[in-house]
Amino acid sequence: MSVTVGVREFREDLAAYIDQSESVTITRHGQTVGLFIPVRRNRQADLEAYAEAARKANALLTELGLTEDDAVAEFAAARRTDAMLAELGLTEDDPVAEYAATSMTSGQ
Repeated sequence: MSVTVGVREFREDLAAYIDQSESVTITRHGQTVGLFIPVRRNRQADLEAYAEAARKANALLTELGLTEDDAVAEFAAARRTDAMLAELGLTEDDPVAEYAATSMTSGQ
């Protein structure tokens, strides 16, 4: 079964339509202009996938001899380097990028 609503009503009540299971026909001046079909996700499957990803990440950290704090610090450093290179208009592929990033982070 489908519900039919005008554009204004659809826009105002979008959150409610997302949470329902039936499709919504959207009209403007009586003419159909769109169809919204909410997608039902299997939340349990999502949770299981996230848990499996966390197990794999923890196993990899253990294998590498790193802690979560080490990984976060490394990620933060990489983001800082990327930001510095972007300021200079460089990418990691540019021949001078490694030199520029090293120089900027070491204070030279």
